[in-house]
Amino acid sequence: MKLWWAQLILNFAWSPAFFGAHQIGLALAIILILLAVIFSLVATAWQQDRTTAWMLTPYLIWVSFAS
Repeated sequence: MKLWWAQLILNFAWSPAFFGAHQIGLALAIILILLAVIFSLVATAWQQDRTTAWMLTPYLIWVSFAS
């Protein structure tokens, strides 16, 4: 659950950094950390529940593309 909350907080933090403050460098750092956390979340889910891991995969792909 810690990874889930971490990705949720980072996801919420990205929009104000990018759109609100126009801090491109900060937004890039946030989204790269978010990408790493999502990857960790998918890897952890893969060990426990593969259906959940597969359901998180489009999110991982989208954030990779958005980065």
